[in-house]
Amino acid sequence: MPAFRPDAALSVDNPVGFNDYIKGLEAASGVAVDSYTHFLAALEQRHSYFHDVGCRLPGYGLEEPYAETCTGA
Repeated sequence: MPAFRPDAALSVDNPVGFNDYIKGLEAASGVAVDSYTHFLAALEQRHSYFHDVGCRLPGYGLEEPYAETCTGA
């Protein structure tokens, strides 16, 4: 079964790996990620793609979850 697993989208503590992920995300989604809003749009596009091909499984390999209250601003 296909699974939507965007672990690398949360790997901001690894700038090289994160930037490589962004390049791949841009290529796969067709969205130029040059802002947080576009980053979310690219992730939404990929999520929709996986849904359209039958994906009903999410997966995250987080070793330690973090939470912080924030706003879009």
